[in-house]
Amino acid sequence: MAVSVPPQGDFVARIGGDRVQVDVMIPPGYSHVDYPLTPRQIVALSRARLYVAVGHPAFEFERVQLFPFLKTLPGLQVVNMSEGMPLLAGEGEGADEDGHGDSAGADGDPHVWVAPVTVAVAVRNIAAVLERIDPAHAAEYRANLARFEADVAALDREIRAELGPFRGSRFMVYHPTWGYFAHQYGLQQVAIEGEGKEPSARRLIQLIDQARREGVKVVFVQRGFPRKSAQVIADAVGGRVVIADPQERDWLDNLRRVTRELSEALGAQGQAALRGEVDSTSDFPRPGTLTPGPSPAPSQPPTPGEGNPWGVFALLPLLPVGGRAMGEEGRGDEGLGAGSARTGNV
Repeated sequence: MAVSVPPQGDFVARIGGDRVQVDVMIPPGYSHVDYPLTPRQIVALSRARLYVAVGHPAFEFERVQLFPFLKTLPGLQVVNMSEGMPLLAGEGEGADEDGHGDSAGADGDPHVWVAPVTVAVAVRNIAAVLERIDPAHAAEYRANLARFEADVAALDREIRAELGPFRGSRFMVYHPTWGYFAHQYGLQQVAIEGEGKEPSARRLIQLIDQARREGVKVVFVQRGFPRKSAQVIADAVGGRVVIADPQERDWLDNLRRVTRELSEALGAQGQAALRGEVDSTSDFPRPGTLTPGPSPAPSQPPTPGEGNPWGVFALLPLLPVGGRAMGEEGRGDEGLGAGSARTGNV
């Protein structure tokens, strides 16, 4: 089996157990916008029985790189894990500094794996296709699904308890990857990046001014992007840099850690607001709206409330030591099998 991003590998391994072997196409630290299929991955795909696609039309890697090649493999089954999800509209991959989006690509936010409400749909889709192609072990897949669904529901309760006091809070992100998470828990994600580009010097000055007005003291970073912009903003506001990466493979553990970091940041910045240390005049855009998908549809994420509106943090990307920024040339075959879940025969 093969999937596009590391968290999908976690989902498939939890449902398939010892009966699956998973190859991840896009390794941590790389973007779906410009990651190329490598020759070794092409060979691996030609031997796979099933591909679990993110399935969102704005997920560039699949739309541009993957699907045209998969059409040449009639024996490979493809499942769209996004089928039946409530999809976010209008946030996509960000806009440029003048507010213009990329008219050449599909609309919407493709990062559907960052929230319990959408992942609950994804794992049901994965279980259904495993039962269909391997009916002899359908009972095992259903049992694994039930256990994982219980874990997802428990995580949702934990996050609601942790972030409930901050409903309506706003946070800045470099690359808009946390939209589904924000919408489910009544938060507002505000993107910094424009059309996949780092902010210019003029834009960086604007961001620093905004961070000072809004009391930003924590700058969250994502692996795979240059660290410079994140560190500049953190240094300018006397804050710190913390990693929050949506591409981490251990999905449950990663969302728990991101929730703790976000709760700490919003709590600290809420205290600053109570002390009158922030300026409330900034005008942030409202989050995108949900477009219900076909059944099976989970319960709709809540509409952001009117809690503490001043808790703001910035999520900016991080370039690992010895790594390359997204979009650079010369990446070889390092993506094959990143984070594989070995064993089994599916």
